[in-house]
Amino acid sequence: MNTERTPNVRGIYPRNNKTQYWNYKNKKPKGAKSLMDKDVINELNAFLKGQYMGIHAYENLIQNETDENIKKELQEIQKSHKVHAASVAERIQNLGGRPVDDEGLLGSMQENIVRLMSTPKETHEILETALKGEAHYGVKMSEEIVKGDLDQGSNLIIKQILDEDRTHVNTLNSLLQTQ
Repeated sequence: MNTERTPNVRGIYPRNNKTQYWNYKNKKPKGAKSLMDKDVINELNAFLKGQYMGIHAYENLIQNETDENIKKELQEIQKSHKVHAASVAERIQNLGGRPVDDEGLLGSMQENIVRLMSTPKETHEILETALKGEAHYGVKMSEEIVKGDLDQGSNLIIKQILDEDRTHVNTLNSLLQTQ
């Protein structure tokens, strides 16, 4: 029996003497049942980061809003994103993964840059910012993140969340038209 270990095409030594082509990207997360679950978990975590970005963005908008009725509507939307984040995190755990607990380094940097560059103070600007964030990031980019890479159960959860996000877009449009 040959006990000599030889590296594979990537220069990585396999765990046994059989020819293997693997790297850290192909390893499933601890507890994940399969590599497909790994892909689903990664997509759900990317989606979850977006939910956290939305929660923090609404926090900044709520702090600057002076109209109590508008503030309450923004708080309701933010509350909805918190519920969404909890349901996605639970799904990730049920698949054997570990959910992220914030928007990540890149998201945090983007948030700080946006906050420094332009923090809206007027109700009209706050609603426009919320609408742009909800329509573009909340719906369009989220659809792209999870396009085709989810199992049936995860897909159902994300579709329900995106439907609610579309309702938020309609609510923000209505509020903007009354200003």
